[in-house]
Amino acid sequence: MLRSFLAALTLAAGLALMGQPAAADIFLYVRDGIYLNARTGPGTRYPRHRVLRPGTRLRIIARQGNWARVQTPEGLLLWVFLSYLVDRGPQPQLRPAPPIFIFPRPPRPRYVPPRRPVPYWSRPRRPRPPHPHPHGPDGSWQHFHPNHPGWPVYPGR
Repeated sequence: MLRSFLAALTLAAGLALMGQPAAADIFLYVRDGIYLNARTGPGTRYPRHRVLRPGTRLRIIARQGNWARVQTPEGLLLWVFLSYLVDRGPQPQLRPAPPIFIFPRPPRPRYVPPRRPVPYWSRPRRPRPPHPHPHGPDGSWQHFHPNHPGWPVYPGR
């Protein structure tokens, strides 16, 4: 009876630990800035099955040359090129603090007294638009010219 209990306990412990990674498992991450093609086989002649985002954690199952068979977080077994994997997870990108500029205090504006109003008689006059007048372009009186249609006609002359 003790043996059957120990066997059941060992089986339960094995099943409980089966879902957790063992200490010998190797985990690598997709390099920052790289969207990695995960393929069905070790080489570019195999079709692309999925694109892995930067920082994706992958469990290494096997290696073949420069290719590694990995298990994705979803449990898929795929092949990726090893040179795009790194041993550190994605690093948080810290933005540098913006520079602080300290400017000297600007000088106080110089006091300028307000302008006094200009009297009406000393203001410059605006040019007037051209006014029609009886002078022609040569300065003669057009409406007194004999050929002008407005020349007075007196009967009997």
